Amino acid sequence: MLVSITLGKNYLNPMKLIIFLSILCNYLCATETQSLNYHSSLKEIITEIENVEHLIFIESKEYSSLLSSYESLYIYPPVDKHEKTTSLEELPNLLSNLEGKKVLVTTPNNLHLTKYCNKDLVVFIESPTDKYNDLQPYTQDYRLLLFETGVLIDSKDNSLSVSPTVHALSLSFFGNSQNEIENILKTEKQLAKEKESQSLIFGLTQESLLCKGLLLMERGEYCEASRTFHLLKTQGFNHWRLDWYISQAEYERRNLKKAQKALDSVIKQAPYFQAAETLSQKIADEMF
Repeated sequence: MLVSITLGKNYLNPMKLIIFLSILCNYLCATETQSLNYHSSLKEIITEIENVEHLIFIESKEYSSLLSSYESLYIYPPVDKHEKTTSLEELPNLLSNLEGKKVLVTTPNNLHLTKYCNKDLVVFIESPTDKYNDLQPYTQDYRLLLFETGVLIDSKDNSLSVSPTVHALSLSFFGNSQNEIENILKTEKQLAKEKESQSLIFGLTQESLLCKGLLLMERGEYCEASRTFHLLKTQGFNHWRLDWYISQAEYERRNLKKAQKALDSVIKQAPYFQAAETLSQKIADEMF
């Protein structure tokens, strides 16, 4: 959207400048709030999904904030005084009988329910931190968006607007195909500069450690960056990009043997990644 404001000949008039800046500030703030950020609540996320008519909660307790917002809300296990319920056995029939847009909210123990995802059904998996790899099969057909509260799985043509940090983290954790790698590395480099991602560095989740490591690299704190990426590997995030970042950090620290060891892992896992071969040759020239 473009904003066009005509100030006229007296554009240096202080009052007009104040009004103009106020309008511009309000516009920018409104534009920013249209995007969901990493800390957005489940209610905020669902509210931004267009034309939702039905909510289904399977083994999730996050329905309480939405009870008053949607008449068609199904809960399993049953909750006192709530008439609409379902079960895992009844779910297929329920989904086929409900017309219109639906959101299914469930826990990481029910990843298999993602198979029901389609253009009319959005699936939200609550905080599946230790099961990101299990979601990889769905990246080919669906768009996965990573939030603090969980992962939203929707059709690739959805129009949900998210912040650069959500986009970058989603790409980092779910965009691991070979043809995406250059875009992922570019996005992660930008991630270190985002104010929103900088607010995550004090946590211990995989997302927080990734943001922290990238920020430390950006600041030139290579020793702590290397430690952070090693810690992230122990948490189950095993993509070879971590070894690439470790090799760069150790090279900057002049720990050439450690840098080469990390590079050997990168070259073994991603022989197509030419930057690793280039750095490896550079280290060889410096060592001999």
